[in-house]
Amino acid sequence: MFGLIIPGRPCFADFQMVGEHRWMAQVVDKINGQSVSEMSLFILPNASMAPPPYQPFGFTIYISKDAQNWEYVDFLSLEKQSTHIHMPLSFSSSGGLFQDFNFQQTDTNAVFIGISLESMDTINNLSFNAQEKQQREQNQVQQLVQFIAKDLFNYMASFTKPIQFQTGEMKDMLIIPTNCIDTWLQKFLTKLRNNPHFYKFQNE
Repeated sequence: MFGLIIPGRPCFADFQMVGEHRWMAQVVDKINGQSVSEMSLFILPNASMAPPPYQPFGFTIYISKDAQNWEYVDFLSLEKQSTHIHMPLSFSSSGGLFQDFNFQQTDTNAVFIGISLESMDTINNLSFNAQEKQQREQNQVQQLVQFIAKDLFNYMASFTKPIQFQTGEMKDMLIIPTNCIDTWLQKFLTKLRNNPHFYKFQNE
């Protein structure tokens, strides 16, 4: 019914039917230390199925690391028979339709792909929520990167000292110890361990 392509690997089409209008596949995550970062999914040519209960309909696509917590990532339809997916920043429970799936996890080094036939109304709602979630994640990453840069700058600026040149001119110079970056990183990681969201509450 469906095909899957992961860059650098053979085409995969071994999707199991695990419920009415629901399919599941399990693929190895890390090979030679390289995790799955993207994949392409498509409807196989001449694929057949029982008459769908919805019109119009499509196929929702979920991914999971443990076959328990699922995250909606995209969809297929007769008008959109293939899609390319970049793995999200993090896997989290979608709280969605796949909560009812009973699939035994057999490999911790795995990525699970779930597909479910749904109405286009359901798909449109899921897609809207997924876009909002992706935007929030991107904003959080941007906020964290900006805070890291600012925190490092402020730490290094603390090593500024006034230096008098032979001309008599005084200038502020940055004189840092060789372990400056290591010391800053340890302090930053300690704050992060104590409160993973501490950067969100810092004053501008």
